[in-house]
Amino acid sequence: TGPPRPPRHRLDRTRLRRWGLLVPDSPDPLLMEEIRQLRTALWTDLGRARDPMARAVVVTSARPGEGKTFLAVNLALALALDPEVRVVLVDADGVRRAASDALGLAEAPGLAELLSGGPEQLPHVFHRTDLGQLLVLPAGRPDPTLTDRLASRRMARILHALIADPATLVLLDTPPVLAGSEALALAPHAGRVLFVVEAGRTPRAEIEQALRPLVRVSEVRLVLNKAAPGAARRYDYAPPRRRRWRLATWCLAAGLALAPAFSLEARTRAELRATTTVAAGDNLEESPAGDERAGVLVHTGVSARLQHLGQRLQLWLSGAVGESVAWADRRLAEMRGELEGALRLDLWQRRLGLDVAVAVGEESLGETSPLTAPDVGLARGRTRRVTVAAGPELRLRLARLAAMELAWRYTRTAYGDGRTADVGTRETRLRLADRKGGRADWSLVAVHSRSSLDPTRTAPARRREVLAVDAEGAIELVDGWVVILGAGWADRRDDTRRDRFARGPAFQAGVRARLNRRVQLELLYGVRAGDRDGRGELALALGPRSQLALRYRERVLSRATLARESLPTLEDAGSAPAAAPDSPIPLLPTVVGTDASLTSRRGELLLERTGVRDRVRALLFLERRAFRDPLFADQWRLGGEVRWQHRLNRRSELELALALERLRFDGSGRRDEWRARLAWLQQLSRRTRLALGYEFGYRRGRGEDVTANLLFLTLERRF
Repeated sequence: TGPPRPPRHRLDRTRLRRWGLLVPDSPDPLLMEEIRQLRTALWTDLGRARDPMARAVVVTSARPGEGKTFLAVNLALALALDPEVRVVLVDADGVRRAASDALGLAEAPGLAELLSGGPEQLPHVFHRTDLGQLLVLPAGRPDPTLTDRLASRRMARILHALIADPATLVLLDTPPVLAGSEALALAPHAGRVLFVVEAGRTPRAEIEQALRPLVRVSEVRLVLNKAAPGAARRYDYAPPRRRRWRLATWCLAAGLALAPAFSLEARTRAELRATTTVAAGDNLEESPAGDERAGVLVHTGVSARLQHLGQRLQLWLSGAVGESVAWADRRLAEMRGELEGALRLDLWQRRLGLDVAVAVGEESLGETSPLTAPDVGLARGRTRRVTVAAGPELRLRLARLAAMELAWRYTRTAYGDGRTADVGTRETRLRLADRKGGRADWSLVAVHSRSSLDPTRTAPARRREVLAVDAEGAIELVDGWVVILGAGWADRRDDTRRDRFARGPAFQAGVRARLNRRVQLELLYGVRAGDRDGRGELALALGPRSQLALRYRERVLSRATLARESLPTLEDAGSAPAAAPDSPIPLLPTVVGTDASLTSRRGELLLERTGVRDRVRALLFLERRAFRDPLFADQWRLGGEVRWQHRLNRRSELELALALERLRFDGSGRRDEWRARLAWLQQLSRRTRLALGYEFGYRRGRGEDVTANLLFLTLERRF
């Protein structure tokens, strides 16, 4: 529940100005804008994190003078301006105590007393400020054993207690890594490390030396500091000297590095990878028993990645192209390419923007299992798919009552097979939402969507059209318990369904609750035009590095819906590059096998654990698919996957992946498939990696009996 509420400490605005820090009453516009960019990037990163410990952030650097304390204090002051966020700033530098001095708490009891004393110290060490919900934990008295206490279980329990509230963020200001060991002691307890790098000054060798022990125990994000022209007014790590002019710097957050931590984040970043794979197998074409062809396969590929983060243009582009040549009684060749990208252009003062997304790749047709290995396997039952979406979005504030969003988007999905219909969709969306905050909020959403399906070899042109208006309200009855109620109207026409027309009222009800600091619950159920839409999730934190989740999802799907959902966004910029050669298991089943709509009911049990040397991900799923087209049999899918990664040393890694699926068709049999993959990964140099492994695949049912073994060697080089 967090510490008690001590008396408020008033921040000395004059002192903040002398230190060059953000003054809440009259902030520097340029400094505020730069800190706001970093704050937005941080919240985006934390929003994707599954581990609640990600809200405990260590701020450090390689050596003194790079501006990490300046960044930590300014970030805490900016976050505290949000009334819905509680910020705890911890000064973990027992020698310099720069953060405590800047806030006027250098002589106050703090972290040292808390770690050496008992619970009775809590009311005396946490200092409430007059800025929002900002709490400050000073460094306290000098303590030579502070580093050992920071690595103790008591410190871990304190951090867990602080982040028990999902609205709490903890910032820990620590000495530089090459000047002290406090950051290394706290990093295993935290979920994020903000590593500050001074532009044009810090040697690359020192950055790599400081990052090497951090990336083993925590997720590291880089912040480039003093990159603006005005940054010549340098910020010192030591306390300010008494001069007539103030010490200041402009902190330019070029973004959080969401790729490997050894590359410095800038406004524009590009990366190129080249891979070569040599594989030998006894059934390269995955043919049925009696028709196997043993042989050798060589796959060469190139993947590129471009990311640009600017004031008016944000761009992310990732693509890969590769060719596979196999010799198995006859020569087989196949060229394959993938492209994903997202673009956001600010047309007018961040109120009018243009969003564009594109995805080019392959998709399985019919009943081909999606568990087939995608990296070196030859094409079997696949076709090209191109999806493009573009449209403007307008955002306005209606006085102080509501925020308005008006968006129009056109989406086109085209397939390279005449059996599958190309789809074009035009969607208009209007959303009004409450801006006042508090314990109750509301939203009003109106959507009109029209889809046109082109004719195929077996079906004429068809149309889908939906008009829906929904009003929703959320009320926080007690702390941690939110009740959701909604009502509306929907009108639907779908030529691919037997019940082509449906209209009527819509409703939804749900609850979001934090049962305790380890258990979270979310339930939401609704009905729209006769179609049920429900989801539920129960998340259990088993420890600081482990999480168990139980999920359920019920909704109406179509191939076009899944294609739109697979489109990338700018938030996907932190994912792995396309066609990574060591991806053990493809995505879970998303192929529907028909252009008609279907009802999907899917349950999942997910376990994730991340340790210092091991990472484990285990998933079990059960899905029922009821097709609205009588030509297709309903399906039951039962399967699971397990992935285990073990770090042998700082250069070697062992990886094991297993996948199993049973697919049963009502009235027409079943099919079983499972795959196993074992790989050894060796980092030959900073940019070169070698993978040696074995893969086994088996599929049986509905006239098929396929067994395949594969040995592979992959060499990857980054440029």
